[in-house]
Amino acid sequence: MTSPRHLVGIQSLAHCLWPALSEGVPPSRLHELESALKNTDIQERDILQRRHGFGGVKESLKNIAQIKGLSVSRISQIEHEVLRRLRRQLARAERGPLTKESVSLEDLELSSRARRILSAAGLQNLFDVCNKSPSFFRGLPGFGTLCLENLQTELARYELHLAPEGQERRNP
Repeated sequence: MTSPRHLVGIQSLAHCLWPALSEGVPPSRLHELESALKNTDIQERDILQRRHGFGGVKESLKNIAQIKGLSVSRISQIEHEVLRRLRRQLARAERGPLTKESVSLEDLELSSRARRILSAAGLQNLFDVCNKSPSFFRGLPGFGTLCLENLQTELARYELHLAPEGQERRNP
């Protein structure tokens, strides 16, 4: 059974993830969040639990930084990064089975630079990306070797790859 303190913490965290649900977060969403939280790194989870009062008291960034031996800004970065990943993970679960068309650029762990350049090139999802060859990406202004490697690493997570050179397909 969930303790009242834990419930207050999970509701606080849920409100951070779904601020539009001002009427309260449905129990099914709370359960999804608890499951997703279990998949985070132990230090990341501890930071979120301390920030959102899972132990009964919401702790400040400064207090957590002192406990962890990290800077306040690093604790803030970790918190924001984990919240972003949780939002994406939970949004994916709502969408159902993954397809090339359903995975958007926002779902990928890309640098903001890479995401911005791909978006400006009119690419919106994995289907669009997988239809392009490495030379297409090398031709995009500002999309260097690191961006290309980052993109290929993300595609590998989905067991996908770029189109072979000379076999690039146009997007409909």
